[in-house]
Amino acid sequence: MTPMILTVYLSDSQQMLTEVPITPETTCKDVVEFCKEAGEGGCHLTDVWKGNERVIPFDHLMYEHLQEWGPRRMEVRFYLRHEDSPSESSDQGSQLSQEQSNRGSGGSSGQSCEERVGNPCVELTLSELQEMATRQQQQIETQQQMLVAKEQRLRYLQQQDHRQGQTVSEAGKLQRLMERVESQEAKLKKIRAMRGQVDYSKLINGNLSAEIQHVSGQFQEKQAELQSAVVKVDQLNQQLEDLRRGRLNGLQPLGGPLTGTAALELRKLYQELQVRNKLNTEHSGRLQQNKELLNKRNTEVTMMDKRIGDLRERLHKKKTEARQKEINPTGRNSQIEYLWEASIFDFTFI
Repeated sequence: MTPMILTVYLSDSQQMLTEVPITPETTCKDVVEFCKEAGEGGCHLTDVWKGNERVIPFDHLMYEHLQEWGPRRMEVRFYLRHEDSPSESSDQGSQLSQEQSNRGSGGSSGQSCEERVGNPCVELTLSELQEMATRQQQQIETQQQMLVAKEQRLRYLQQQDHRQGQTVSEAGKLQRLMERVESQEAKLKKIRAMRGQVDYSKLINGNLSAEIQHVSGQFQEKQAELQSAVVKVDQLNQQLEDLRRGRLNGLQPLGGPLTGTAALELRKLYQELQVRNKLNTEHSGRLQQNKELLNKRNTEVTMMDKRIGDLRERLHKKKTEARQKEINPTGRNSQIEYLWEASIFDFTFI
């Protein structure tokens, strides 16, 4: 037969309790001996139902007592009172009065006892001893069962403590991993912000490249105009040399000053040539500055792209390791140490 479990509260606050296995031979005294502390004095067991408290006698069988309650057994609460039972104290008083009366009639009764010493009296004493030995054997078996139940309860509580310790450690590790994930997300946000800056720099560089191309086209046009002007100046110089040598007819003799439209045109072309040379020099300077600025921006963009690529690769590796850690929980400590070192390196790098 499977023993029933009786829950006994050790105080009125119901914070301390103990569970006692009940068999058909378990008495109230066995339950009290099971629940009270070692070396503790008189205690008794009571049941409370709807505010009514009743003292349970020591020789009362607890299995039958629980069966008597029937379906209302779940409403009954059993309490261990750390004081002498009122019924026990009254029984002790009656025993004392009976002993006093026996002492008064000691002479006559003593002789009658001596006369009654014989085989019937010896047989009654042996039967009482046999019943006492049987009762003690039952109590020993009940106590052994209680001891086994207590050992099982102790092992169960130890397992619960061990599991709670493991749960606490797992919760701490999970908290640390969550903090590291949050730090990685913050770093990812920084990388995205840097990527936006890189895109903005690329847009600016594109606008600057378009502007440089426009300036280069203007420069080429001016250079073509300058070349045409140089050709025209060369032609005028040739005509001037021809005039000086007197090869042309209807003009001044060789060695005289230049007059007429040729001199005006020559002077005008010379001034225009100086102006174009000056503009060409300015455009060349601006073009050189724009080229240097573009090269610098391109270098920065290249470095930023390389840095973003490295960070992406490392972030992908960390995500892969985190997934592997979730799939395979073995080697968690090494992965945590690696993530910790990687986060420290990322923080130093950024």
